[in-house]
This record gives sequence, C-alpha cells and structure tokens, in this order.
Amino acid sequence: MKPLPIPLRPAVLVLLIACGDSTETSATNSSAALASEADPSTSTASSIPTTTAPTTSDGTATGGSGGASATTTVGVGDSGTTSDETSTTSTAGASASSTTSAGASASASSTTSVGDSASASSTTSAGDSDSTSSTTSAGDSADASSGTTGDDGLDEAIYVHAGYGLDVNPGTRKLPKLTIQAGIDTAVTQEVAKVYIAEGTYVVDAQNNQFVTLADGVSLFGGFKATDWDIRLPASYPSVLVSNSVSGGSAPSPRRALDGGLGVGSDTVVDGMTIRAGGGMGSISAAVVVKKSAPTFVGNIIEGIADPSYNAYAVFLVDAAPTFEDNKIRAGKASMYSIGMLLSTQSGAQLAGNTIESGQSDYQSIALYIDGASAPHVAGNTIRGGTGKSSLGFRIQDSAPKVYNNVIDGGSGSDNATGLGLIDSAPSIAGNTIVTAMSAANIGISMNAFSAPQIDGNLITAAATCLALQGPLIEVESLRNNDLTCLTALRYDGKEYSDLATIEAILKAQSTVVGNNVQLKPSFLNAPGGDYHLKGASANFCGLTHGGLDLSMLFTTDRDSVARTPPWSIGAFEFDGPCK
Repeated sequence: MKPLPIPLRPAVLVLLIACGDSTETSATNSSAALASEADPSTSTASSIPTTTAPTTSDGTATGGSGGASATTTVGVGDSGTTSDETSTTSTAGASASSTTSAGASASASSTTSVGDSASASSTTSAGDSDSTSSTTSAGDSADASSGTTGDDGLDEAIYVHAGYGLDVNPGTRKLPKLTIQAGIDTAVTQEVAKVYIAEGTYVVDAQNNQFVTLADGVSLFGGFKATDWDIRLPASYPSVLVSNSVSGGSAPSPRRALDGGLGVGSDTVVDGMTIRAGGGMGSISAAVVVKKSAPTFVGNIIEGIADPSYNAYAVFLVDAAPTFEDNKIRAGKASMYSIGMLLSTQSGAQLAGNTIESGQSDYQSIALYIDGASAPHVAGNTIRGGTGKSSLGFRIQDSAPKVYNNVIDGGSGSDNATGLGLIDSAPSIAGNTIVTAMSAANIGISMNAFSAPQIDGNLITAAATCLALQGPLIEVESLRNNDLTCLTALRYDGKEYSDLATIEAILKAQSTVVGNNVQLKPSFLNAPGGDYHLKGASANFCGLTHGGLDLSMLFTTDRDSVARTPPWSIGAFEFDGPCK
C-alpha cells in the first residue's frame, strides 16, 4: 500500500493506546453504565438496553437521482469484514444490470443492487453552515491533482461522484465510481491510498446491514466540488454519507452509516465528510461505529438521527483506539439516551479539538461517555450536554482518562444537569472550564462509588454545587488551584460547605493534597454564546489569570493551543495580558 500524506491540520500530540482483545458480547456488558434514575449524580449505573430494538417493515433503499437526468438505484460495494465480524457480498464493478456506457451521459440510466446510493444534489444539514472547514486545492494534503496519468488512466486516487459515476468505471477523474464502498474496494485492489469524494449525498442501506466499511491504508477525503476536482472545500461542497435505517439495531451493534473495519490503522484517515445516522422510533443507531480499529477522523461533521430513536449515538466505540481531531460531533434525538460519543471496553481514543454535543432526549442526554477501563486522552475539546430530563456534559465510569483543557457544559436538563460525573473512576482532571446553568439540582463535578480523581487548575462555576462527593470510599487525590464559584462549594456526607478553609481541612483529613483554591466569580467574553475566554472587567481577573498551577509535566498549551506561561491561568484558556 502506498504511504498516505498527512492531511493539513494543526499538529496534535497523540498517544495511541493498544486495543484490547474483548469480544463483541463484552460491549454489551461494558455499555451497561447509564444511570436509570433521573438524577445521574446520585444513582449507580444500570444497563443501556441491550436487546434488539423493535423492527418495522422492510426499509429498502431507493436511489437518489443524480446529474442532469441520470437515474440510479445504487449497488453495494464489497464492504468486506466489518467491525461486527460480518461480511457482505459485492456487486460493485460487475453489475450485470448496468445499461450505461462508460462516461454515464446525462440521459443514461443504470440499475444495480442495494447499497450506498448517490444523489448529485448538494445536501446540507442545519449544522453545515458552521461546519469545520477543510480548504484544499491542488497540491495540498489531499493532493487533488497529483499523480494523474490522464483522463482515461488510473490516478493516484480513486474518484467517486454522486452525479455521473458508475461502479463499473475504473475510478478516474473522468470515469469515477458511483459509491464510496466501490471506491474503497478498488483502492484496495489497485493499492491506491486515497479515495476522493465529490459533493453529493451517498445513501447506504443500513436497514439491511449494509454500510461503508473502512479498509486499512485507504483514506477518504470529501468536499470536492462536483464540477472541478481541483477545488476542495467541505463546508461549501459537502460529501454526505447517510444511513437509511428506520428501525432495529442493538446496544452492541447499532445501525450505522460508516464502520471502522477490523485492524484499521491510524494512517487510514476520514477527512472532510458529513456522516449521518438513520433511525426511527424504537431503533438504536449511530453515524459511526468503530470496534477493534484505530482510524483517524479529521474535520468531519458526524451527526445522530434527526428523528427520534430509542438510543441515538453519533459515534460508538468499542475496544478501539481511533483519533478524532477537529470534528463536530452531535448526537440525535432519542426517547431514552442521546449520546454524542460512547467509548467502552478498553478504548484508548485520542480526542482533540472537537465539539462533542448530545442531543434532545426524553430521558437522559450525555455528550461524552467513557466506560469500561478505557483510558483515552481528552484534550482541548468543547463538550456540551443536551436537553432532556437529565443532562451531562461528560460521564466517566470505571476508567482513568486524562482530561485537560476542555470546556465542559452540563447542558440544560429539566430536572438536573451535571458538568462531569464520575463513577468508580480515577481521572486526571486539569485545566478545564466546567459550567452548568444555575439551578438547585445542578453540579459541576459529581463523584460516586470509589472514585479517586485528581482535580487541579479547573474553573468550576455557575452550578448550585461545585463538588459533590456522593458515595462511599471517595478519595480525592488532589484539589489544587481551582476556582470553586458556586452556591455551595462542596457537598459531602449530607452536608454543604462553602468555606474554603473548612473544605481543605476535611479533605486533608482524607490525605488529599489540597491548597490554593479560590472563590472568584469570573467574567467571560460571551458565556451565552459559549465563549468562556476570561475578560478583564472583573475585579477578580488577576486572581484567575495568575492563580493557576504549573502543570507542564502534563501539558504546555491551553484549549486554543496557546502556550501556557507562568503564572498559569485557571481554567481552559490562558491569559497573558496585564491585570486590570
């Protein structure tokens, strides 16, 4: 396989954690950590429903129209062995029903079998306007024009076009493939490392367990202008992969649009795509599922279902070590659980620079949920809970992630909202800004059942309670240089405390390393708009911008990749200007 050039993105240090060896059934057990009570901060974990969701009648796919008059009912490419260890049968490249000649003229029609259909129209979602943009032209990381051997020769990439492509085509610029899976399969056969995908909508028949499956060493680059392969701008020319599922799926195996394959390495990149889940009432769905693989996702929009499903995920990871950088990840609507990203069963993902949000749920919404001895590195993200009876920005169970320089928002649950909830976990929590709405039931950091966190240099504000110790044998390892500005700074053993000297004395008696915490109400540039950079109008400004703890043994930059300089600022954003 030819080496893949690294996409143009800000450099991020990643440490890929080796995958474990658990089976798929273990995903059911390790996914069983969602609270069953309305208040997630006081309940112990119970199960995500693991039975197959109710199934409706057969939801077969119909192809979208593409190009001027081209009509397609599109076939499946050979998706190979998926992360669920199932295989699908290919018809790509040998469709007996194709009636079009090479080149697919405007009035031609072709008919193949079920798979990822294509529509030439450029489809955007409500979130596309603020999408992470990746602007690429000839010669940059996606290398849109390099290596071309001629219009009729095979290029250094395989090309896919929703309007005039055909899967019987060789996959050149002039004669592109129609489906993404056919592009991947041809790239594997031809030992080509890249698949370029033109703007348009590509529908996969997830209802019949067909979806795009990654192959090791073959990367996907979306966002090419339909009329000019030398122009790449995903925000303006979205390549949209959509699942058509309307029912079914289970907790260990949701319906999906894209599957991470088996044994896929970090040099396999998905860049500049919009990936959407399908679903429907009673279904369990995700946009992306990765199991036992470690691909890299950069600059994508990954969205859950717009219509309500039972459990709605945007990203579902099991025993996987992928990298997610600069993506916009949004969960869908759900009657039970709306989860932006789930990591379970020893997943060692690297998450940097993403916006991760949960959606609307009738019961509980969680933006980021880490469970099952997973140890990811979560740095420089915006993590925002959604709406529902109960909402959480970030839940950690039975895991020990590194959580640095994030903005964590608990969301707007009608009964309660929690910024960060811990159950039987020992994370390192440093340099974060953690906020929730001011409500009597809202909590900044909730600790339950044998948790032993390190909490240093965080700005925790707006919540009714900054810290809640709500279970036996909770041992806070350290509590240093935090800003604890809430109605109650600590709730412990049924009592509430706001005096810092009293709080530090209580924790010191438990062998907690404690000191230099403050209670200074911050002023933010635009908190209603989600901008939590500190501004200098507050009388407390100097205490916040100069009151942090030097944690350079853990990290050296802030949420914006700005260098941390002594004296460090408290929270996710460094401020080096003069005090006022």
